Amino acid sequence: MVVGFMIALVAGLGLWKASDWWSSVNTAKQNIRESSDKARADVQVAVKGATATIEASASEAEKQSESFSGFATKTKDGLSRQSNSLGKDVASTRAQLAGAEKLQEQMNGMQRELQKANDTIRDQQRVISSSEEFVKKIFSSHITEFFSMGNDPSTKFATVPIPKSANSLVYLLLKTSPIKETLQLQYRVFAQQADTFASIHNLVVFNWGEPIANLNNQRLSISYFPDKTDTVVIHSLRIESGRLYADDVPMPLGNPDSDPGFKGNTSGLR
Repeated sequence: MVVGFMIALVAGLGLWKASDWWSSVNTAKQNIRESSDKARADVQVAVKGATATIEASASEAEKQSESFSGFATKTKDGLSRQSNSLGKDVASTRAQLAGAEKLQEQMNGMQRELQKANDTIRDQQRVISSSEEFVKKIFSSHITEFFSMGNDPSTKFATVPIPKSANSLVYLLLKTSPIKETLQLQYRVFAQQADTFASIHNLVVFNWGEPIANLNNQRLSISYFPDKTDTVVIHSLRIESGRLYADDVPMPLGNPDSDPGFKGNTSGLR
């Protein structure tokens, strides 16, 4: 009976231990399950949080990327505009430099032309100055001589009637030979025609068409430029047998062809 009790006790203890063990097992399972669920929940929360963070970071990164992309675009556009502006400025500067170089060439050309003009003006001034000096020298040599019949000696002023004519020849001895083209003869206020007088060296022969008496105490003036190349000078006049002699050289009475008494001379005074 005791044995049976012991067996029953052991069996009871065994049953109790087995029940307790299973209870522990179930509790452990339950704990594990709860821990697993809690861990799962924590993991899910963490995953959700991480996902949200990642998504937020990704969104922020996308925004930053868009912002950077926009900034880069703006920067690119700005740089492009600046580059275009710089290119235009460079082109404008080059054009201005080219224009300045062309203008400089034109200015150099103008300066050369101005220098030529100045040189020409200077040469003209020298010529004018020289011409003025020449004219002064020429006009300063201009001579006017006066004659009056009855007041001047016969060696300087002489008259001879022309045979078979109402005219007379008036001889006026100048100080020097005139340039024939510059010779002018004036009676009182009347200039005489050029074909009424002629010159032979420094002797002027005037064909007077009025009576000789009309010349009494009347003044004749002769103006001229001297011919310094003519070295022949007649010094004196005299009348002999109705003929005029210039330094002992006989002169014709009017036209030599109408003066049969004129034998000519070898001095060229005719």
